[in-house]
Amino acid sequence: MSANHTMRSSEPRSSERVTTPSRSARSLTSRSRRTTPRVEASSPRSRLAHVTRRVPRVTSLLWLLAACEPSLRDLTWRYDARALDEPTSLEARIREGGCDGAVVFEDRFAIGATGALPDRLRKGTYGFELLARDADCAVIGRGCVELALPTDDPELVVVLSPSTGPACDGVCTDGLCVPSAPDGGPNDAGPNDAGPNDGGVSDDAGCTGCPCDDCDAPGDRCESGICIPAIPATDVEVGARHTCALAGERLYCWGQSGLFETGRYLDPATYAAPSAISGRWSALEIGSRSVCAKRVGVGGEEIVCWGSNNRDQLGLGDEAGENVGTTVQPADLAFDQITLGLEHGLAILDGALYGWGTNSHFQLSNLIVRSTTISDPTAMTLDGITGPFAQVSAMQWSSFVRHEDGRAWGFGWSAEGENGSGRSSGSFETPGALPGDDWIELQAGMRHACGRTGDGSVFCWGHGEMTASANHDCDDMRGALGDGTGSSTMPSSPIAGVTASREGFRLSAWCGSCVIDDDDALHCFGANTYGELGVGDREPRLRPARVEGAWTDIALGERHACAIRRGGALYCWGSNADGRLGHPTAADAGFDESLVPRRVVLPE
Repeated sequence: MSANHTMRSSEPRSSERVTTPSRSARSLTSRSRRTTPRVEASSPRSRLAHVTRRVPRVTSLLWLLAACEPSLRDLTWRYDARALDEPTSLEARIREGGCDGAVVFEDRFAIGATGALPDRLRKGTYGFELLARDADCAVIGRGCVELALPTDDPELVVVLSPSTGPACDGVCTDGLCVPSAPDGGPNDAGPNDAGPNDGGVSDDAGCTGCPCDDCDAPGDRCESGICIPAIPATDVEVGARHTCALAGERLYCWGQSGLFETGRYLDPATYAAPSAISGRWSALEIGSRSVCAKRVGVGGEEIVCWGSNNRDQLGLGDEAGENVGTTVQPADLAFDQITLGLEHGLAILDGALYGWGTNSHFQLSNLIVRSTTISDPTAMTLDGITGPFAQVSAMQWSSFVRHEDGRAWGFGWSAEGENGSGRSSGSFETPGALPGDDWIELQAGMRHACGRTGDGSVFCWGHGEMTASANHDCDDMRGALGDGTGSSTMPSSPIAGVTASREGFRLSAWCGSCVIDDDDALHCFGANTYGELGVGDREPRLRPARVEGAWTDIALGERHACAIRRGGALYCWGSNADGRLGHPTAADAGFDESLVPRRVVLPE
C-alpha cells in the first residue's frame, strides 16, 4: 500500500529569489539533487557576447509586463541556454507566489519568437519558469526565477540547466509542442501569441479570474480557477475495496465494510457512504482490507487499527480476533511511518524498523523463522543491513526499506522480480539491494513495484503482462511498468516523459501504477479493465497516460483509484462496487463504475 503517506512532508521544489542576497536551497534528502537551477541576479551581458546567432541560446524574449502600474512595466525576460544542446522551442510559465505556485500564464515559443504578456500580473511574487525542448519535443532543460513585483531590475535571466520533463501533451511540429486542446482562445499556444487567451491554461491550473469546473457543492468557493471545498481533503488512501481520506484532523472511510474496513461493520451487500470516524487524526495508512491511523489524544498520539486481522497484520496482540473495529495497538509507539501489506505490517520509529503479522515469505525479516506470526509490533533486524531507515513500503508478500543515505533493499516474495534485486523465483532469505544509492521514494505494488531517484527519474519493475494466477488479485497487469514491455527484474532506464523530484508521496501502485510529476500532472499506466486509470476508457496503457487536472495526491486500489486536486477537491474513479468511489451503487440508484474522475464531497 502507499509507502509514506503517514508522516508526509510536502516540501516544495527548491528555488531562489533574485531579490534576496542570501541564496539557500532545500534538499529533498541528503543525496538529492537540485531541481531548480541557480539564478543570476543580473544579466551577465559581457560574458554572453560569444553566443552565435544561429542558435541564440542567450537572448531576450522581449516580453514586457503590461500590468496596471507603470512601475511594473518594461521588464525584459532573458534566458541562458548555453548548457543545453540545440534547443528548438521554449515553454514559458508564470507561477503566482513563486516557482511552486499556481500557473497564471503559459505559452509556447519557437527560439527567437516574441510575444507580449497579458495584463494579469499584479503586485506580488511570481515564478518565471522556462522549459526547453529539442526538435523531437523532448524536454532537455528547465529553469525558474522568483521575482517580487514591482521591481527596479530592468531584466531577469533564467539559466536553463539540463533536465528531463513531461512529454509533449499535444502535437509536435518542428520542435514546437502545440497543445491538442487549448482553452479556447483564437491565439492559444502559437509561436507569436499575444491574444486575449494566452497560454491555453486549463481552469484547474489556477489562472487568475478563471471559472472553476465542478465546483457547485455546498460550501465550495472558487479562487483563481481552483475549487476549494468546504472540507478539503489532505490525504487519501485506497484499499482493495474501501477508501479513507483525511481532511485536516477529520478521518472519513467508505466502501466495503464486511471486515470492519471502514471502522464499522456493515453487511457486505450494504453500501457504506463516506462517514467520519470519531476523534482527531493526523496520519493514515491502508492495507488490502485493513487500516491503521494515528489518533491525537490528550496524552499524545496513538496508533489505532481496524479491519481484517486474520494473520495479526494489525499488530493488536493475541486477543484481538480476526476482524476488529477501531482498536489501539498495545505498544506505546507513535511510529513515524507505517506501511501495511496483505498480511503483515512494517513501521519506522526514530530510524529503527518494526514489524508484525506473518513472515510467510520472509517479508518481515530473513532472521525470523519462515511462517512465524508476530502479534505485536516488534523491533526487526535484517541480515547485513543496519539503519537509520527513512521509509518502508509493503504489499502482498514483499517489502522494501530505504536507508537515510539513499540505498534501498527489497525482501520477501519475488516470483517475478518485484523486489527489485534482480532475482526472481520465489521467496528469498536474504534482502537484495536495489541498484544505485539515490532512492528517495519506494512504492510496492501487488506484483510489481516503482521508485523515484533524486533526479526525479521514475522506475518500475516486476510483472507487467497478463498472466492468470490463483495466487494474485491482479491477473491483467499489462503496462504496469510503464515502459511498453512485459515483465522485467530491474529496468535499465527510467520511464520516459515523467519527472517527479519533489519530496512527498507521488507514487502509487497496485495492479497498475500512477505518478504525479513536478507540474502536478497525473500520469497512470497499466491495466484498465474497470477504468481505474481515469482516462475515459477501458484500454490498458503500456506507457504513462495523462489524467485531466492538476493533482496533489494519488492512491490506487485493486479496481479503483482516488486523488486530490489542487485546492483539496477529492475525486475517485474505476469500479464502484461496494460504493468504494464514495457514491451509491446502481442497486442504490447510483452507478457501478466511472471511467473518469468523479467528485466526492465529504460530509460535515
